[in-house]
Amino acid sequence: DFFDLTIPDETPVVGLTDSELERLPTMIFTKSCTTIQDDDKCAVCLSEYIGGEKLKHLRCKHFFHSECIDPWLKTSTRCPICRGEQTS
Repeated sequence: DFFDLTIPDETPVVGLTDSELERLPTMIFTKSCTTIQDDDKCAVCLSEYIGGEKLKHLRCKHFFHSECIDPWLKTSTRCPICRGEQTS
């Protein structure tokens, strides 16, 4: 029967390990920070950055809230904005 056919398992999506996530540079956001672009907003949650929040700085120079980007990077090794690879 057609519906009894099994679909082969797809290759599991693998992101960064916990140790790789820990090695990504982080910073504390301040309003005087001039290195952050993208309208001072996290592209994952779309919230504006607030002073004192912890941000992750990816290799591609994009910034995100740590709590927003960490779950993403556990399932994907690419930046959600530019698709830049984050592994070495």
